[in-house]
Amino acid sequence: MNLQLGVTGQKVLAEKGTKVLFQVASSSRDHITASFTVSADGSIATPRIVFKGVRNTAAVHLKDLAKDGRTGEWKLCVTEKGYVTSETFIDILQDLVMKLELDNIPRPVIVFLDGASPHISLAMAEYCRSQNIQPWLLKPNSTHLLKPLDLTFFKVLKTKLKQLCLAWQQDLRHIGASLTKYTVVPILREAAEEVLEKSPGTISSGFRRAGFYPWNPAAVDQA
Repeated sequence: MNLQLGVTGQKVLAEKGTKVLFQVASSSRDHITASFTVSADGSIATPRIVFKGVRNTAAVHLKDLAKDGRTGEWKLCVTEKGYVTSETFIDILQDLVMKLELDNIPRPVIVFLDGASPHISLAMAEYCRSQNIQPWLLKPNSTHLLKPLDLTFFKVLKTKLKQLCLAWQQDLRHIGASLTKYTVVPILREAAEEVLEKSPGTISSGFRRAGFYPWNPAAVDQA
């Protein structure tokens, strides 16, 4: 999930006939990528945040980021453009393996993924084979129907994140401040924790709507 900073679509109230409206918002055009790996039972592996840069200074800026709750300790990394790379995807798979071992989940397991270029590499195939993981590549032009996270969790998460970001901006303690790639991460974490706590069936319903679990090839036609 890509989060673009400095972009807002908020509505404002103004006197009728006003031609120019101003809204104080972040002037940053930076972005971060948030990677979530989830299971059909509603559980979640360690989320990973990808920042744009060369040196990983996020650990310093986010040293007080909470490490408890349903999402646990988030991983922070950097890439040149701030997006997941083939190397970063291996790290994400390693996060998944840690989750499998921690929860004593037997393998093999299936990982559903789209055809984005960072997801497809010889290194990925070899790692999955060594860890008894079966990648399941979704067909092109079908991800809007078959990606469980896009069907439910991300929609709810983005709505909650928008609400919390607005509340942050309206907080008197943040007058004159702008959301940055570092200040938005704790808010994103809070949003994820709140969604998982108050809507625990959100993730599972995405797998059900995609027809993956329980297995139902006709689920898309029934949606």
